[in-house]
Amino acid sequence: MDIADYLKRIEERNKINADNRFNLRGQYHFDFKNFCNIVSVHAQDIIYSRNESTVFVVDDDNKKLFEYLFLWFTADKSFPGDLLKGIIVSGTKGTGKTCIVKGALMAYSEILGDVNKKHIFEFISCPRFHLKYVDNADGFYFKRNLYMDDLGRETTEFMHFGTTHTPILTTLYNRYDFGALTFATSNFNLKDLSELYSGTVDDRFLSMFNYFELTGKTRRKNIN
Repeated sequence: MDIADYLKRIEERNKINADNRFNLRGQYHFDFKNFCNIVSVHAQDIIYSRNESTVFVVDDDNKKLFEYLFLWFTADKSFPGDLLKGIIVSGTKGTGKTCIVKGALMAYSEILGDVNKKHIFEFISCPRFHLKYVDNADGFYFKRNLYMDDLGRETTEFMHFGTTHTPILTTLYNRYDFGALTFATSNFNLKDLSELYSGTVDDRFLSMFNYFELTGKTRRKNIN
């Protein structure tokens, strides 16, 4: 096989992955309104699980993010980015990043998980990830679809039986090498994340993620 044939085969494989990732509009008669409603239900459940009484709403501050997610999930070619990459959303605390992105991924996993297990996402909280990292000897979090919440707020390194571990850095390194699909949310913007991971995985961020920012005031009650 010459190099031209090899590159063509890779291009075809990537196209199939994007086109077949899921076609909600056709197979499930899914439109943007349905998407917003389903994600909102999951988002509200996340809020209730925190014992908070805030009512989740789709409004002018978050609607654009809903649009971007919908275009990605339906593999729409008008998506303003790369359909083969994951998505990272940054913004100040309380804007609803986790509720929206995790809610969307819960819907994604719920609808297509029964069809193909590869569509199911695992969820981790970066600040608590080191507590389960030592059980990751088989690389469980290196290859599966993964959502990383609060990226940048993790425990940078820890010792376990005399060995120094860097859980998030090692996971990001390996996920990049394996081409694993990754979503993330962070209170840090892309510039801050690049500085935080300078010299380590910062150059891999643009290869792994489409970057979007969620603006607006906090939606949490009693927080100024």
